[in-house]
Amino acid sequence: MPPCAIAILMTCHNRKATTLDCLEALHAQAGLEGRAGFRVFLLDDGSTDGTGEAVAAKFPEVRVLQGDGTYYWAGGMRRAWEDATAWDADAYLWLNDDTYLDPDALDRFCRLHQEMGLASRGGILVGTTRDPLSGAPTYGGSRQTSRMRPFQLSLIVPGAVPIRCDTFNGNCVWIPRCVVGELGKIDDVFIHGMADTDYGFRAKRRGIPSWVIPGTIGTCARNPGGLPWEADGISFVTMWRKILSPKGLPPRGWMHISLKYGGCLGPLYAIWPYLKLLRFSLRRLISSGRRCNVP
Repeated sequence: MPPCAIAILMTCHNRKATTLDCLEALHAQAGLEGRAGFRVFLLDDGSTDGTGEAVAAKFPEVRVLQGDGTYYWAGGMRRAWEDATAWDADAYLWLNDDTYLDPDALDRFCRLHQEMGLASRGGILVGTTRDPLSGAPTYGGSRQTSRMRPFQLSLIVPGAVPIRCDTFNGNCVWIPRCVVGELGKIDDVFIHGMADTDYGFRAKRRGIPSWVIPGTIGTCARNPGGLPWEADGISFVTMWRKILSPKGLPPRGWMHISLKYGGCLGPLYAIWPYLKLLRFSLRRLISSGRRCNVP
């Protein structure tokens, strides 16, 4: 089998130790000799903790691109991807900088890429991460659990063989060059989140299969959950700022994905989170007024 050239796409912001640890695990990959080579394209989105400089000093072979703090995940990955296309890679790997790969992860991706004939037939490979303490799956491919609720997703537990999924988290995703030629890159309507879910849905709609690969590929702890209106003592202004922020549920991206994949209920999905927060705000305001009027 011919060797495989892999472009690793990453973005980071102000977590120097995490990013360096991720790159350390990446450069410790085994089993690639004569079978694959890779190059890292990292967008440092305006870090003030010296992340970009530290990466350049410790891993001079990494292509470090400088952002201004406004790229976030989707924009940073899009920018790194644009730069990587000049390298003419066989496959592109999305990799979050808080994902620490097992030593055989890239070799497993490369083997499946070749065994499944993805270079010509197309298809996306999704790696599942596990919690570093419990070992439970944290991020990976998901399946839709309801036709009426297309955004209700269930994380797939990897098995002994590849499993089809409907969409995926962007922590560790392998995309062959032929898929990029058909789907393009990350949609520029997205700033931070939802871009990975959209890409998976786009692939499914175009008949391009996405597969959860066997086993887990490394560790990544889950980010804290919770919605903007669930925090105790948060002000109304802060609630709305959070949900409208790039890391919340910015209307442009959410309405785009809702109308595109929500079917006949798409318009309702598009406005529902904002109506829910408005209702919550009004109820809390009324409750607050009543307490103030108690003698």
